[in-house]
Amino acid sequence: MKRAIAPFKRLFPLVLIFASTGCLYAQRDSLYRLPAGTKIKLKLGAELKTGVSSVGDTFIATVAEPVRREGEIVLPEGTAFEGRITVAEKAKIGGRDGELKFAIEHMLVGEDIRRSVSAKVLTRFNADSTRLLRVASIAGGTAVGALIGYAAAGDANGAIIGAGIGAGLSTGTAVLQRGNEVRIKKDQTFLIELKEDLILPVLDY
Repeated sequence: MKRAIAPFKRLFPLVLIFASTGCLYAQRDSLYRLPAGTKIKLKLGAELKTGVSSVGDTFIATVAEPVRREGEIVLPEGTAFEGRITVAEKAKIGGRDGELKFAIEHMLVGEDIRRSVSAKVLTRFNADSTRLLRVASIAGGTAVGALIGYAAAGDANGAIIGAGIGAGLSTGTAVLQRGNEVRIKKDQTFLIELKEDLILPVLDY
C-alpha cells in the first residue's frame, strides 16, 4: 500500500506547481482584460465641428485618466484611441442646429498594435445654445418697435403700431436665423463605456 502511494507523493508537488501557474496565468489574463461596462475617460486631440468635419473623418483621442485593475495601471494616461465621425449635419436656416456624432473604433499602442474597440459614447455634445437669445431678440424687437412708434406718434396708438412692426421684423429675423453648430474643442474630455471585453497588450508600462 505504501509503495502504491509513493508515486502520488512525488507527483503532488508537480500538481501544485501546475495549479499555481494556472492561477497565475488566469490572474494575469484577468488583469489585462477590461470587461464590458468599463468606463474610460478620453481627451480629444483636435477640434471637431459641424460644417468642417465630415462623415468618415477619423481623429485621435487619448486616455485622460489611467484605468486601474487590482491596484495596477493597465491602461495608462496618453494611450491613443481612434475615432470616426458617423453623423455630421451642418446647422441650417430656420433655427435648425447642427448634429455631430462619432464612434471610438480602435485602440492604438505604438505603431504595431491596433485593437478593435466596441464602445458607446456616454457624453452628449449639443450645439452652442443661443435659443434664449433668439427669444429675447423677438421680445426685445417688440419693445424697441413700441418705443419707436411712441416716439414717432407721441401717443399710445403709435406705441401699438410700433410694437406690431417690431414684432414682425423680429419674427422674420428668427425664421431666417441659422441654427447653431456643434463644436467640440481640442482637449475636451468625454466618457466612453465598453460594450465588449477589451484585451489589453501586456506591456511594461
